[in-house]
Amino acid sequence: MTWGTPAFPRSRRQPRTTRVDNPFAKQPTGGDDDPRVMALAERIAARHGPVALRQGRKGLHLEFASPACLDRDGEIELIKRHGSLNVDRYLRRHPYQDLPEGKAEWSARCMKTQTSYRVADLLQWRTLAERELPTPSARAVRPAKPRKLTRDRAGNEVPFPAGELIPLTFLPSTHPCIQYVRYRGFSPETLQQQFSAAFCVKELAPSTENGRFYRRLPGTFRETPQGRLVFRGKVMGVDRGWQARILDYKDEQAGIQYFLHPDTFTWVPVNVRQPDGSWDLRSDWIGTGDWTPSRYMTAPGSFRGELLLGFDAALRWNAEMNWGVGRVAILTEGPLDAARFGPPAMPILGKSLSDGQAELLKAAGVTTIVFAAQRDSGSGQQACDSVRKGVSSFARFFPVLPPEPLKDFGDMITTTPDQLMPWIRTLVTTPP
Repeated sequence: MTWGTPAFPRSRRQPRTTRVDNPFAKQPTGGDDDPRVMALAERIAARHGPVALRQGRKGLHLEFASPACLDRDGEIELIKRHGSLNVDRYLRRHPYQDLPEGKAEWSARCMKTQTSYRVADLLQWRTLAERELPTPSARAVRPAKPRKLTRDRAGNEVPFPAGELIPLTFLPSTHPCIQYVRYRGFSPETLQQQFSAAFCVKELAPSTENGRFYRRLPGTFRETPQGRLVFRGKVMGVDRGWQARILDYKDEQAGIQYFLHPDTFTWVPVNVRQPDGSWDLRSDWIGTGDWTPSRYMTAPGSFRGELLLGFDAALRWNAEMNWGVGRVAILTEGPLDAARFGPPAMPILGKSLSDGQAELLKAAGVTTIVFAAQRDSGSGQQACDSVRKGVSSFARFFPVLPPEPLKDFGDMITTTPDQLMPWIRTLVTTPP
């Protein structure tokens, strides 16, 4: 397969946006005057490594390394810290004064795996040393790092853009990004309509101050949004963040997996199929180190609680369509799963629906929610349970799975939204 060298037309000027105050934004905090907070933080840090304090919509939180993620992912969890303990809930401070003590004890959970923790158990957990994990030398308790934001033309605080973008419909048919989109069975026009999808032709300059750096990978590759397909998250006309998808394709006949180089925009053979059917780095690879690029890069400074990719497109779809069941949303884990349905589908960007995302759906008046789950061992059910719980107070819930043996809806490369949406309509409009 030969895909052409890109030629880049000039981007059009984007329309001016309107200033929108986001009621779901979370602001970082530096600490708390209650001595019980620091005492609790120190005790958690003694067992689980450095913690960070962050003020969320539902109270003051301690962010710590989740034991579930440490067991699964290793010491990288000491940096990512997916554990979250609601301090106000645990200490039964306002507005939790009347919460029973037994419920207050269960005020911690892993935001990645949705594992719940009893605080008393966390305080008795084995130390990092006892778990044979490194003990970080950083401060045990510190405020969470402030978000690195900029302002758009209307004055809204937003994450920095991915870089210089060209909308998909401005790219020629021979462009590698268009070839990738077609290879995956998608329409560039639909992706642009749903996600304001674009190709990043030039990254922003690295900036330590703004938390922006590009990790080096073998073979002169870099982990950068440049050379990636960018999905933009417009919420009420404001760019609340983005995800950038690495571009790759597999030549099944030759047994070679190609990746688009971020600087040359040419396809480079990286992985080869092994005798057992798995894919691994080719033996003559140039460079050293592990080939571990992130499939998706997310805008630094973005909060999942503010971000539902395709939100504005879903609002437009609901304004035009009337299925007689109120406003409809289809939720998926990733953006390409959502793209298989078109509007009003939106990815939750992970295995759980955040409180902020649920608030966005509720505020938009959504009353019917379909969750297109992935068919995998455990995590698909975990995501389904999280969405069901998050929307139970305001919406009807319908879980669906892709046809066997497919893992997710994104793999249905011969299926279009026009084929899927009648099935969804029948599902949500048929009386129980």
